[in-house]
Amino acid sequence: MVASSFLSGTALTALVTGTAAAGGNPLPDVGPRGEDAAIPAAQQLRLDRPAELTRNLTPDGCVPG
Repeated sequence: MVASSFLSGTALTALVTGTAAAGGNPLPDVGPRGEDAAIPAAQQLRLDRPAELTRNLTPDGCVPG
């Protein structure tokens, strides 16, 4: 798959948060390669951004502190 066909990290974050905020269940199409079970680097880079932004959220959505 061509890296340019993936959403950017910021766009993925907006999609996931917008879907969740509307009561939906975001389900990005991310999966390991068949030959070595690794997540491709282009996908991993885009998953890092939403992970950074949501790392400190609690189950009820509040940021502690």
